[in-house]
Parts: sequence; C-alpha cells; structure tokens
Amino acid sequence: MPIMKPTLFLHLGMSKTATTWFQEEVFPQYPDIEFRNQPHGKGILEGGAMQGILARAFRRSPLVWQSEAPALFSDLLGIPEGRWSSEKNLLISDQSAGPRLLEYGGYRGSHWEQERMDPVLLGAHLKSMTTEARKRGFGQIRIMVVFRRQDQWLASKYAQRSDRIAGASQNQFEERIDYYLRQSRGYYADGLILDYDFLYEEICRAIGAANALLLPYELLKAEPVKFLNLMCDFISPGDSQVRELISSIGLRAASKKTNVRSQGSSEWALRKPKTNASPQHLSETLSRMFLRAGHPPGSIRLTPDLTQKILATYRQSNASLGEKLDLDLGAFGYFG
Repeated sequence: MPIMKPTLFLHLGMSKTATTWFQEEVFPQYPDIEFRNQPHGKGILEGGAMQGILARAFRRSPLVWQSEAPALFSDLLGIPEGRWSSEKNLLISDQSAGPRLLEYGGYRGSHWEQERMDPVLLGAHLKSMTTEARKRGFGQIRIMVVFRRQDQWLASKYAQRSDRIAGASQNQFEERIDYYLRQSRGYYADGLILDYDFLYEEICRAIGAANALLLPYELLKAEPVKFLNLMCDFISPGDSQVRELISSIGLRAASKKTNVRSQGSSEWALRKPKTNASPQHLSETLSRMFLRAGHPPGSIRLTPDLTQKILATYRQSNASLGEKLDLDLGAFGYFG
C-alpha cells in the first residue's frame, strides 16, 4: 500500500473575510497541521510591506516557479533545503495571494498593492506551484478561498484602503464601480475577478475540484459552526475530535465584529489620509450635496440602486456557483 504524502493547503483570502481571525483563532488549533501565517523570506525582496512570500510570488509571472522555486519553497516552508520531510500536512495562509482588483484611480500606496490577480493568472500559478510542490514532498495542493457578496466586498475594500485613495468619496466610489462593471471600461480587466463561478472553474482546472473549497463569508456570519465544520471536513476529514474542537470555536464566533469600518448594513466610514499630500478634496458644492443626501463626505453608502447594479452583473455567475457548491447563496442576497 503506497504511503500517503502530506498535503499542502493554501488559504488565499479573499481580503475582508475574517482572515486575521482564521489565522489567529482557527488554523493554529488543528493538531494534525503545521501552520504558517503569511511566511516572509528573502527569496523575493520587492513587494508590499504586509505581503507574504506567496503573495509576492503570485504578483509575478508563473514563470517565477521555474527558476525561483528552491528559494520560494525554502521561505514558504521555513527549511533551508526547501523540502517537506514532516508527516504532517502544511497550511499556509496569505490572503494577498488570492484574487484582487487593481486600485482604479489615484492611489498613494505601494505599487505592489495595486497589482491585479485575475482567475486565469491565479490558476496558472497554482498549476506551476503544484508541480514544484510535488518535487518537494507533497502529494497535492488544496486551496481554500472565502468569498463575499460583491457589493459588500467592494464597499468594504474601498473603505479599508480609503486612506491611500486620493479624494476618496461617495462620488469617486460610484465612478470606480462603473469602471469595474462596464464591459467597455474595466470589466474584463478587473470586474471579471469578482465572477466567483469563473474563479472556481479556473481553480478546479488547475488542481481538480476535489482540492478546492470556496465558502461564502456570509455563511460564517450567519452559521459559524456550519461554516467551520465544512472547512474542517476539507482539512481534517473524518476526525471527530478536531471537528468538535473547531465547532467550539464557531460557537464563540457569533459575537465577534469582523468589519471595523462598517457603520451598518449599507454604510462604511472612510479613513483619514495617511500622508500630508494634498488630496483631491470634494468641492464645497459637492459636499453640501452629500450632506443633503443624508451621508457625510467621510463615509460611503451602498444605495439600493448601486447594490442592484452590482448584483445584476454577477447574478448568473452567483447562481451557477451556488448550484456547484450546493449552497443557497440566494439566502445571503447574492441574486439581488
């Protein structure tokens, strides 16, 4: 009977889906898993300050695995020779390595924070990385991605990075949404990245459907025990003791507030600019218009029309994905 080789699990975000909570409260609790929280290293020096080595690799061409695999795996595994000799499975969490949109418009942050990662490019990286991982002691790579309803994700992400966005405002937020959604503008560059059904298909093409787990963030909020049980079945199938341990974490999760910028179901506070550089301030007239509309320039709001515009773009994709995952995404408003 052949010896089962360890599995390399990758948790790739998305951002704004309780990643820090997973990294601090959930993943370290798996007794049969070695966990690496966003490992850094010297294999690739250039990158965003908060990006792990995996995210830095994924911001480059998949060809990086052909020449830099020894250095990358040395950093990822924390082992000089870059070969996994433990009998335990390994889990690496690096949310910045997952799907991401270009920061459209004036952006003050690092160049490396602005790079997009579309599903095709992500799939190519996973395919190349899997080949190299098998050379280094792993039997397979398994991928976990937590996604979030597109309208809520776009608003939350914009608010989170608003301290680096020149002239962040309701008006600019709506302009950005128009860019992402319109096919004649930025849909096929960035908007396509939020087509979660396409994302799922590309991941499955790269590593096989049995090795992919996509779960909605809204399920974590509504039923944390069910969410964590599904994740546990993927990471440690058949282990009732681990399942019980992880379920106990879910029972404590309902009271945690994970979206610190949210001011309700449809409004998010903007951050103060990080630098003293002169931002593109709103005009006095536009500011008065915002105040009359019921929200100050210091926040953004998902109006019903804006929500419907976003969800209409992804409704068919969301419905298809829900069927494939056997999840009722309509219960979480994914169909508008």
